[in-house]
Amino acid sequence: MKTPLFIDDLNALHGARIPMLGKRNPPGFERVSVRHEFGEGYGIGTADGAYMLVDSSGFGIEGELAMTRSEFAEFIREHPGYGYGVVEAGQFQVVVGVYRRKGGE
Repeated sequence: MKTPLFIDDLNALHGARIPMLGKRNPPGFERVSVRHEFGEGYGIGTADGAYMLVDSSGFGIEGELAMTRSEFAEFIREHPGYGYGVVEAGQFQVVVGVYRRKGGE
């Protein structure tokens, strides 16, 4: 069964593949609303701010709706303890869900 990717070391992010989870929550995990959990500056461009929009092409630039890879890495560094899963994928961007383990599991 696929589970969210938890990244303890940013070096592990380089070359890591975030699993495609769709809109389901794997057992033992809950998806958090990005805007609710991290503030108004996050979740821009997604329904109700529930997800993160991340550039997957490598051609994105800072200031666009989708976070660049370096902005996403910075987000991960600033918010340890969360896992990530792709909810939807387009040609140039992915919609990423942010997860936490339920009840300290």
